[in-house]
Amino acid sequence: MTTADRVLAAAAGYVLAAGVAGRREGPVVCPWRRLTGHRCPACGLTRSIGRTSRLDLTGARAAHPAGPAVAVTVLALTVIRLRDRLGRR
Repeated sequence: MTTADRVLAAAAGYVLAAGVAGRREGPVVCPWRRLTGHRCPACGLTRSIGRTSRLDLTGARAAHPAGPAVAVTVLALTVIRLRDRLGRR
């Protein structure tokens, strides 16, 4: 398994976990926000990806505008990588 495969597997796991969580608002896990009380540029991304996986695109864009694009990109890259790996066998 290459490093790219590992990174993609971790990203796909993150997207899956965000979708399965199903919570509206989770705990604050952002170190920057916990330290300063201010949102970082990625704050809301997990909630956004979770809402995207449940097809709540309005809520997803409200949580973080890049969330839907990140979720779709990770899904597409995962499918392409799996297709390539299965095609080599």
